[in-house]
Amino acid sequence: MVVIGAYGILELTASPEWYHYVMAIICTPLALGLIMRQVIGYKTISLGKQKLIISYKFRGKTISYNLKELSAWRENVVKTPSGTFKELNLLFRDDKRIDFSMQEYSHYDKVISYLRKNNSKKYRDS
Repeated sequence: MVVIGAYGILELTASPEWYHYVMAIICTPLALGLIMRQVIGYKTISLGKQKLIISYKFRGKTISYNLKELSAWRENVVKTPSGTFKELNLLFRDDKRIDFSMQEYSHYDKVISYLRKNNSKKYRDS
């Protein structure tokens, strides 16, 4: 998207055609919006000592939960032709819900094993 938008902007200066305007006007803001969404949603997760700490680095916000505040958790596993997609859903008593997948968090398996060990009673089947 960024490349298409940049190409559209560069071609507008050389030889403007109608599709260069479309590429520049639609693709560039769309790509920038998607990039900003990814950057703002970036989070780090720390788990240990019966606490879950979620830090949103670019928002400057840190949320800390005791595992006693966890009302339920569930792991969704979807098999696709290209591999397995795993997602963890955490639901807290204050109706906050946190989702993260194996693709976005490198210590996903450690979190699952920690939750199975310390909070297996709160596991919900899909």
